[in-house]
Amino acid sequence: MDSYWSQYWQQGHLTSFGNEFSENYTGALKSHWEKVFTAIANQTQVLDIGTGNGSIIALGNKVNPDLYFTGLDSAKLSIPETLQDLDNINFVEETSAEKVPFEDQSYGCVVSQFGIEYSSLSDSLPEVARILNSAGQFQFVLHDIESSIVKPNIQILEAAKALLSSEVIDSLRKLIDGLAKYGQQSQTTEQLRHKLNADIGGLATKHSSGLQGTNFPAFLKHVMNPGLELKKRRNDLNLFLHELDGQIVRLSDLVNAALDESKYQQLIELLKKYDLQIDNNEHIFENGNMIGRYISGTKAQQ
Repeated sequence: MDSYWSQYWQQGHLTSFGNEFSENYTGALKSHWEKVFTAIANQTQVLDIGTGNGSIIALGNKVNPDLYFTGLDSAKLSIPETLQDLDNINFVEETSAEKVPFEDQSYGCVVSQFGIEYSSLSDSLPEVARILNSAGQFQFVLHDIESSIVKPNIQILEAAKALLSSEVIDSLRKLIDGLAKYGQQSQTTEQLRHKLNADIGGLATKHSSGLQGTNFPAFLKHVMNPGLELKKRRNDLNLFLHELDGQIVRLSDLVNAALDESKYQQLIELLKKYDLQIDNNEHIFENGNMIGRYISGTKAQQ
């Protein structure tokens, strides 16, 4: 699982939504974190759990460069040059949230956006409580199973799985080989093309909303370019299938991590158990659509 995330982050993505946010988060999410970091006192040590390639740290450092940031992630990362070699920013890669290598009460704030819910909360939340100093803050933005982010990705995940289990890929392989052997205009090639189109049509009927998100339509247009050689077509198909496998892993992780009512209640109980008092518990909306759940609070003073 972590290997697919490592490959993803090392492609240079800054957020977990690929090219949808090519630079960084915008809109309601950006505004939310700008308010959070503006309110944190200077010189505070801030830990970002599930940092990815540092999207939240990048926002926070612009708002308040007098904070000290540590980004933690279980994957191998590819940190943007703009975040490298800064005295107030450090990244800890290939390290789980369930066992963080930091001393007790060493952080004044723990943040996470679409990160900590991927961990085992029964193990990661005690770690949050352990490393927070007295009256330290936690600030979490979490995936919600009903959000406008998760719901479309469920459809993409279903389409990706259906694509692999259908006859589409086998029909495409046969057409690629047929084009090389018989040429564009042969009767055999036309039969293979008709079979592929029929298979795609059946898939699209059931998964029209999600299929576009798998990038298969764009890939199909590319691989059917008459100018491509057989070797290039075969290699590109294998690359697409590898990327599709990774997409299925990442989206499965997302769906499994998203909070439904049961997971939400578990989170609340665990926060109480470890003396993490809730100050805010609300949904975040953008353009009338719910995009996540915001839960924040403080560690009880001891």
